[in-house]
Amino acid sequence: MHAELGVGALEEVVDGPHRDHQLLGDLAALPTARGERHHLEFPGREVVRTFVDGEGGRAGSRAAGRELRRHPPAGAGSALGPVHQGRVCVGLRRQERGADPGEAGGGVVQRVAVVGAARNGMRGARKARADPTSARPGRPGAMPPRRHAKSSSSPAARELAVRVLRDVARAQGFSNRWLSHHLERAPAMDPRDRALCTTLVYGVLRHRERLDRHIDRHAHRPQGVRGELRDALRVAVFEMRELQRPSAIAVSEALKLVQTLDPSGRLRGVAQAILSGVDRHGETLDHTLASASPLDALEGRWSIPRWLAGRWLKQLGAERALRRAEALSLPPPIDLRLDTAHADPSAIVQRLREEHPVAEIETVPDAPWSVRIRGAGDLFYGALHDEGLISVQGLAAQQAARLLAPQPGERVLDACAGMGVKTLQLAELMQRRGTIVAVDADPKQLAAHEDVRRRGRLDEGTLDVRVLQADLTADVPALDDARFDRVLLDVPCTGLGNLARHPEIRWHRRFEDIAARVPLQRALLERSWRRLRSGGTLVYAVCSAEPEEGSGVVDIMRAHPESELLSERTWSPENDGTEGFYAAVLRRRD
Repeated sequence: MHAELGVGALEEVVDGPHRDHQLLGDLAALPTARGERHHLEFPGREVVRTFVDGEGGRAGSRAAGRELRRHPPAGAGSALGPVHQGRVCVGLRRQERGADPGEAGGGVVQRVAVVGAARNGMRGARKARADPTSARPGRPGAMPPRRHAKSSSSPAARELAVRVLRDVARAQGFSNRWLSHHLERAPAMDPRDRALCTTLVYGVLRHRERLDRHIDRHAHRPQGVRGELRDALRVAVFEMRELQRPSAIAVSEALKLVQTLDPSGRLRGVAQAILSGVDRHGETLDHTLASASPLDALEGRWSIPRWLAGRWLKQLGAERALRRAEALSLPPPIDLRLDTAHADPSAIVQRLREEHPVAEIETVPDAPWSVRIRGAGDLFYGALHDEGLISVQGLAAQQAARLLAPQPGERVLDACAGMGVKTLQLAELMQRRGTIVAVDADPKQLAAHEDVRRRGRLDEGTLDVRVLQADLTADVPALDDARFDRVLLDVPCTGLGNLARHPEIRWHRRFEDIAARVPLQRALLERSWRRLRSGGTLVYAVCSAEPEEGSGVVDIMRAHPESELLSERTWSPENDGTEGFYAAVLRRRD
């Protein structure tokens, strides 16, 4: 029998073309009282795992240490099944270099091999617990479970960051959702530690390839440094190279974390040797990575996947591609849209300053309805958000509804309405008079519209907001029986314009994903065009700067003699300081 011990997971080793492991059971959600033992039964074998709680750490608590026992607790008896009494060997597992870094399971720290047990005997073992991330493990974009029991103690910031990074990689989900999920389970965590954890998660994802270059340069066997160990080292190297944390502090904290992951201490020396090398030679390596050819610099220094770096060089040229990559390596501000119908913008900004005195708040020239803010923490909660006076929305994404310019009393279709951020913006622009039909295929997204209706006061005035779940590429009588004055179509896409706010997208997307999105985008545009009345206006928008998803899709409208392209624009991080975003304004001639 071969098994892997990672943080919260015991994994079976199996054969496969792209992976050599399979998640067997997630033990992290089980009770972790001091000395409590959990048992996993395999055919003819039992593994007993003991959790040992510990105290200490910056926030006054530390997550439980973990160790693996070969023997059952006293009095366990035969009801739990036989226990193998063989010799236990511990070592690192190798990963096939071609394996996807986002594969489920990912965990490295120890290999526990029970001598004499047949490897193939494990293959029929059932999972002890289903993967909590999704009904289909590893599905791209999987969301974390909504509710879990909260921990009685808070983990340290760096340990929690590693947990988030592991979950993002396993589920190929959004980093912000997994981060919120874990922070909600640690309500006692010091606000400074919460901020540090957030910085570490996003920073590691933005600079992952560069951090790996540092780690691999000083690792004796780079392929053996993986899973939790690699993420812990990425956190430390990010602190040393990007945050300019004193190396003594970064190394010391990293070694504490490695000790938590591997109480046996076997990995401490590996981590210390790698980080010592980074401390001595990190500046030299960063210079080497930055001074390489543009393609190699984009990949190695700025952590842009090579396939995407090649596209940018061809489309933009070396100078602009490098400026884009550098802009995407920086933490972006949080962009807010202000409801100027219910309060003066200056009054809202004043309240923001009072509620977040240490935050940096920047107004946007020629856009009094927009504010950019840094250092304010989570703005999805608080009185201003609850009153509907602020909405979190990217600065470029705010432009789509403004380009549509809906008027009071009109009938407007918000196609692909998502969670209702654009729906609320349309209502604001229409002075809450007229009809908005908000449609999306995902019922989970539409569930957020009730909250939008409440905090946005959408029952005021003569506004009629209808929320509808439907496939917009099919016949929908509720949409097809009467045409719309205006249509806002913000289509599903690769999200490659959001690499700063969602840096995990760098590692989850592939070249073929771009072409795979285009048929749906074209179908949505064709159907939405049929629902637009003569003389009406349609805005096609996409949170991607890749031409195939933007102008390439709009080009199909040339086949419609009644269509007129009024304007189109692409916003970019390097030129506009925003997310990458494309919007086109189309008019249907009478």
